[in-house]
Amino acid sequence: MKRNIILKMNDVLNNRITDYQLVEYCENILENYYADMDSESMNLTDLEREILEDISAQWELMIVNSFPENELASLDIESVKFPQQFLEEWIKRLK
Repeated sequence: MKRNIILKMNDVLNNRITDYQLVEYCENILENYYADMDSESMNLTDLEREILEDISAQWELMIVNSFPENELASLDIESVKFPQQFLEEWIKRLK
């Protein structure tokens, strides 16, 4: 799983996917993980889960803190980007 997460973050850094697509990917993994906690099918390490949760939380915080409430409804969410240093730090932590 670690390799896939790193690949997705590199895809963002290389503009192959949007930051929003990365967030959706992470949230999908977390949703499946929490729905299947009793199963061994979703094998996440604590670090991988923490990184995925951090990506999701930082996205929400960034949206809420960067845009006025009246702009959120019309916001082009696909154009919003994480600071590059966030992605680089998450990759560094996973390696």
